[in-house]
Amino acid sequence: MACLYGMASDPADLILSLLLHGDAPFLSALALHAFLSNPLPKEQQFHFLKELLIELPPKEQLVSLRYLYTQRPSLAANLSEQLFKDEARNPKPATAVSNDPSDLLENLTQLTLTAEAKNLLLSLPKRSSYWLNPSK
Repeated sequence: MACLYGMASDPADLILSLLLHGDAPFLSALALHAFLSNPLPKEQQFHFLKELLIELPPKEQLVSLRYLYTQRPSLAANLSEQLFKDEARNPKPATAVSNDPSDLLENLTQLTLTAEAKNLLLSLPKRSSYWLNPSK
């Protein structure tokens, strides 16, 4: 997969299509492994993954961050921190309260995913100054 990534005409599309299958975490792991196996400066890795993760639903973001944590904890911490900063700056508009069970379940799912993501962020090592400032 790492070789295929290097030969793909649109590697971002290849990685994104694999990451969108959160119900098959091995595909996310395969995509991220392929990406991390290719030599890129750390800043480019960060910005590439940030742009991809923004496109993903929360469940797939978590799957990706969990895998990244096992391979590159500092990268996972920086991405988690940035995603939450972006979310805080651009909150989703409030929706009217609904008593429809499917709406309530969707809201509960989103709250659970957000709580799990924040818990993951808290369990990660503190942000490494080296990660985004390798010259220091």
